[in-house]
Amino acid sequence: MAEVREIVGSASTPDLPSCRIRPTLCPMNASQLAELLHRRLSIIGDHEWRDRDPDGQFAALKEVSEAIDRWHREHRHEIDARLDHFLTGASYEKALRYVESEGSWRGH
Repeated sequence: MAEVREIVGSASTPDLPSCRIRPTLCPMNASQLAELLHRRLSIIGDHEWRDRDPDGQFAALKEVSEAIDRWHREHRHEIDARLDHFLTGASYEKALRYVESEGSWRGH
């Protein structure tokens, strides 16, 4: 899916807030992860697509999930233990909350 490739390969992310997760993660890398996590939620929530083309939706979900895993492997050394824990356990909604809160979210 071209959209996933564009997110992973984007070269700039203007006007992003500073990030408390880690300086090396911000802002572009955190933005990439957030975009991938949002894309995954969008695919899951698209019930019309699921009803119309379940195989296509599944393929898109698999592709974005693999992109998230790839991002995690490539940036594991840049993120803190909490975000690593969320991504390792595929707790993607928690990971998204954590990234969007710039590392301040203390949920479970």
